[in-house]
Amino acid sequence: MSKPVNPNWLKLKNPKTIYINKNKDGSNTVKSTIDPIKQLEPILKDSRENSLFQRIEKKNKYQNKTINVLDPQKNKGKLKKKIRAKIHISEEEDNLNNNLIDSNNISNHKNLQLSLVRPSKPLKKKISVNATSIHDNTISKKNTLGNTKKELIPSIERNVDKKISLHYSLSIQELSSILSIPEADIIKWLFLQGIPVTINQIIDTSTAQSIAKHYGFIVENKNEHNNSSNVKQFSSNLLGHTNELLESRAPIVTILGHVDHGKTTLLDTICRTNNVSFEVGGITQTIAAHDIEIKYKAQKKRIIFLDTPGHEAFSDMRLRCVRITDLCILVVAADDSLQPQSIEAIHYIQKNNLPLIVAINKIDKLNSDILKVKEDLAKHNIISEKSGGTIPIIELSALTNKNIDNLLNRVISLAEFQELKANMNNNAIGNILDSYLDKTKGPVATILIKNGILKVGNFLVVDNFISKIRAIIGSKQSKLDAAGPSSVVQIWGLSKLPISGSIFEAVLDEKQAKKILIKINDSQDFIPYNNRNLNNRIRLNPLAKNNFLDKQINLILKTDTHGSIDALIKAFNKIPQNKVQLNILSVTVGKITENDLQLAMISKSIIISFNIAADNNIKINAEKANVLMRNFNIIYDLINYIEEQMLQLVNLEYEEKIIGLAIVETVFVVSKGHVAGCIVKSGQLKYNSCIRIKRNKAVIYDGKLSSLKRVKEDVEEVKSGNECGILISNFSQWQKKDEVESYELIPKEKTLY
Repeated sequence: MSKPVNPNWLKLKNPKTIYINKNKDGSNTVKSTIDPIKQLEPILKDSRENSLFQRIEKKNKYQNKTINVLDPQKNKGKLKKKIRAKIHISEEEDNLNNNLIDSNNISNHKNLQLSLVRPSKPLKKKISVNATSIHDNTISKKNTLGNTKKELIPSIERNVDKKISLHYSLSIQELSSILSIPEADIIKWLFLQGIPVTINQIIDTSTAQSIAKHYGFIVENKNEHNNSSNVKQFSSNLLGHTNELLESRAPIVTILGHVDHGKTTLLDTICRTNNVSFEVGGITQTIAAHDIEIKYKAQKKRIIFLDTPGHEAFSDMRLRCVRITDLCILVVAADDSLQPQSIEAIHYIQKNNLPLIVAINKIDKLNSDILKVKEDLAKHNIISEKSGGTIPIIELSALTNKNIDNLLNRVISLAEFQELKANMNNNAIGNILDSYLDKTKGPVATILIKNGILKVGNFLVVDNFISKIRAIIGSKQSKLDAAGPSSVVQIWGLSKLPISGSIFEAVLDEKQAKKILIKINDSQDFIPYNNRNLNNRIRLNPLAKNNFLDKQINLILKTDTHGSIDALIKAFNKIPQNKVQLNILSVTVGKITENDLQLAMISKSIIISFNIAADNNIKINAEKANVLMRNFNIIYDLINYIEEQMLQLVNLEYEEKIIGLAIVETVFVVSKGHVAGCIVKSGQLKYNSCIRIKRNKAVIYDGKLSSLKRVKEDVEEVKSGNECGILISNFSQWQKKDEVESYELIPKEKTLY
């Protein structure tokens, strides 16, 4: 039994007595005299009463408050719940453990996403001593972010290919896209070079290359965009099969030569046609294809002939044919020998390593000189087989049909030596020879199939579009279901007008065609057709005060075929534009439309059509709107007309011609002014001619001779050795021994350079 309890030990409100009994086993037992539940009842009762009283008081507080209508509007901003932004922190953050509230506790929660962890708020301590350190930390954080951004910029620049090829005119916007440099930076740099430009301004190739070099790009020189690599790539894909699928195909022969050397006449003789009489002006202005059959060693053999224009403006057409041909025939007139276009054709042939046959035509003429032709050919390393060379040179006459059979036999033998093959079980591939727009048929393309089979219903992939083949037209205007290799056919109903010279590929389904189109668009070698190279007048020349000419002629061109566009633009490029600038605002294939008239009215342009006659309603509307329209069928006439229009804008220039010299001997005054008495030393003085007064070899007056007298009589001229009196209305400061030089201004012939 423990000691008795003393009530003075602890003065508690509700004292509790605890007894501790010792058991026999040595353990203690605790006993209390008061029930703990009964002891807590008064405390819980007081707590419940206080809580109920507080709720009632709070309720009455809001009910008795007067309602103000304007309170919600005043406290509109306060009533909005503040949305806390979630700060995402990357797992690579270095200072993560220092920024979090409790990094140890957070690390225990494996299910908590690290990117959603909220950093602790910085403590707001008003301590002046740490102000500097806090400011320094803030600056360091900003610098860290700034350095991060700066580090991202070089990584982007490293992704840009520093090797680039620029060999065509383009706008500032297009150049900016290629170089991945802002347009404003390019415009600013050109402005500092003294060249103000706009974002849509066309610049020439040299300027674009200079800009690229300025920004650290390596410019690759490609003078000429060659599609031969693409042709070889396509051919390797198509021919990559077993030899069992390959069959012989007809040769494609291109006839080249200078203007009026007899190319078309030779083809008329071979094909037994009369195309020369139907050609406007007697010259070829488009690519003409002929499919003929001849007998060779008791067998029928097909030959595809391509007739090319000989005018210098059609060089693109000739180059287009050289790229797709198997062998060439160079036609040289025996009475004219080699001319510029003949030499151009030789360069094309030698550059592409093509088999060659030289046909010396017009040997029936009296003034023919075959020996001179062979000597000129030898200067270009073309030596006949008879002289120990390897080139067949055949002397023939297209008019008399002499040696034509010999020429055809040599063509077949060369073709057999080349072993020309084609895959007959594959999709077609070839080239667009030309294209034009027809009212009823829509876009029409003349194509040459190099390999495979082209069928109606195939999908044609050409340039940057896909079109379904709806009709195939043969040489005799007959509809075909399919066409094989070495065939020249027309395709009707295309969705767009293809570019002449483009490579096409035909596939069975549209899905496959789209895949090929994506590869073409992604290729760096793909260059869109650019007909604006004539319009650029920007030159990277800081010494030039003005890169633009005040006198300009705006043109709207309408052509019959797409191939004529290149020829016209090339012809315009050869016209000097030092004094008058040519601007081509629009180049399209097809007839003149109302839109063309409206554009001509706004821009004050001349509408030039080539082999296209305007409709009557267009002519009437053009006359009402004072729009000048001209149609030409011959390229010579078109070029001459453009040059005449340009010459009309050229200012007349004069050349001085000294006609006389006089010396002043005396000066006297009359009622009209001061008169100089002179002696004509040489030549003559003419009334109203231009005179120049010199004193001590310095010009003191330059003007008109207003009065010329001899012995008080007005005369028209005074010759050498005679005396005369000279009166000038606006000059009176005569002195003895002054020299009077008389000259005339002779107008010069207007030129464009």
